[in-house]
Amino acid sequence: MTTVVLEDSAALISLVIAATGLELSRASGDAVWDAAASATIGAILIVVALLLAFENYSLIIGESMSPMTQARIRDLIVADPAVDDLMALHTMHIGPHVVLVVAQVKFRGELRVADIEAAVSRLERGIMPLAGAQTTRRMIVIEPTPSRRDVAAAAS
Repeated sequence: MTTVVLEDSAALISLVIAATGLELSRASGDAVWDAAASATIGAILIVVALLLAFENYSLIIGESMSPMTQARIRDLIVADPAVDDLMALHTMHIGPHVVLVVAQVKFRGELRVADIEAAVSRLERGIMPLAGAQTTRRMIVIEPTPSRRDVAAAAS
């Protein structure tokens, strides 16, 4: 919404400035008015670009969710009875109200595949309201992961 308003406003103001510059150049016979109008339009475009870059900074760099929201997601995952440990949690904004959430979770060893599937579904449903209004289940990845100790033991 902000992008549309800024760009359309800049375009309309620039049209008025360009027409004014052309008319003053024609009336006075001095091309300096046209050049001044062009420079002013350039300055307007630079200001709009900077405002949009500032407004969309988090989307441009793929910023993480707030630490408070990440902590709430961590608490939700660790509190699940099927979870043994949360190995890693990564989040990234990919839209104004869309977040990618990737959690590497160590589930309890005695669980069957069906139990892990149910736990993953439960975790996805719990994370969705925390992740953002337009975040879908496809944007939440719960990756069953062995612990570092298990990986080291298997490698020896």
